[in-house]
Amino acid sequence: MSTEKDVKAGEVPTDRQQHHFEDATYDQRRRMSAAEIQDAIRSGSVPSVRTKQEAFDIAHHGGWEADALVESLEKELHTRGGKKGVFDIEFANPKVFTWLLVAFASMGGLLSGLDQSLISGANLFLPGDLGLTTRQNSLVNSGMPLGAVGGAIILSPCNEYFGRRWSIIISCILYTVGAALEAGSINYGMIIAARVILGFGVGLEGGTVPVYVAETVERRLRGNLVSLYQFNIALGEVLGYAVAAMFLSVPGNWRYILGSSLIFSTIMLVGMLFMPESPRYLMYKGRVLDAFKVWRRIRGTKELESREEFFLMKVSTEAEEAEVAAGSGSRRFPWLDFVTKPRARRAIVYANIMIFLGQFTGINAM
Repeated sequence: MSTEKDVKAGEVPTDRQQHHFEDATYDQRRRMSAAEIQDAIRSGSVPSVRTKQEAFDIAHHGGWEADALVESLEKELHTRGGKKGVFDIEFANPKVFTWLLVAFASMGGLLSGLDQSLISGANLFLPGDLGLTTRQNSLVNSGMPLGAVGGAIILSPCNEYFGRRWSIIISCILYTVGAALEAGSINYGMIIAARVILGFGVGLEGGTVPVYVAETVERRLRGNLVSLYQFNIALGEVLGYAVAAMFLSVPGNWRYILGSSLIFSTIMLVGMLFMPESPRYLMYKGRVLDAFKVWRRIRGTKELESREEFFLMKVSTEAEEAEVAAGSGSRRFPWLDFVTKPRARRAIVYANIMIFLGQFTGINAM
């Protein structure tokens, strides 16, 4: 192993020494001197981390490897430069992004709950105005849940090919188009189409926003913010009844009731244009530098916890890719892991039981 005499402070490490840092084992790196560690970080030498457990140990003990990774990406970013896009907003304090994510998680939940309950108030007048039979009106009410099934089906492909951010933007577009068609409906076919389109937005957004929030905010807030999204769905349902009560005495009341969600969906659509893509999604796609650029904007790299979390994200993503490449997962049909892997199989069974029991209580019919 190199000594402090091999690499003097202030000197640029040679290629041989850089390779030595990168190829060193975990135990060897733990025995490096302070001077060697500083030289490794300064040179941008990122050591090979072979397992996720090794990465967890490094992060737990405040290993220098996370600093080396950040330093190397900072150098690469400085070398490449790169222009900021029109929508790439940045704040002096990255924590501002946390509050923006809180706002959009709340709005996403409110929008989902609102669109689920507005139809209750509209039902007082909509069937009479459009001349709907009881059977037709039942299908109008069922249109959004049916559309949500379609939204759930396209959830995985959209998140895979377009990313979290664009999936939410697409869902907001579906929300906006669906609400506009609802408000302007002149016959049975039009209101059915509007409800199904709206349902697609609900299904797509409901499965994407919690993932987007979990992948962007810091660890200590993730559970709270995902729970906040669920809480705001229920709050949005209550708000839907309040909105219906506001427009009961207004001519054309049901159109205003159903069209009121346009306000929330438009605000969320415009706001999402300025929000970044999930860094984990970018890392999963092999765009490490892009993921780092987003991470710098939304989390910063000054705090040790932030650097270590980015390091863990990179190593765990690479480990997952290696498992798939080695044949321990299905590259072509990843959903087969739900059947072939006991851990995933238990999770999918438990999740379906909980969702079934939640729906079986009839809470969404209230």
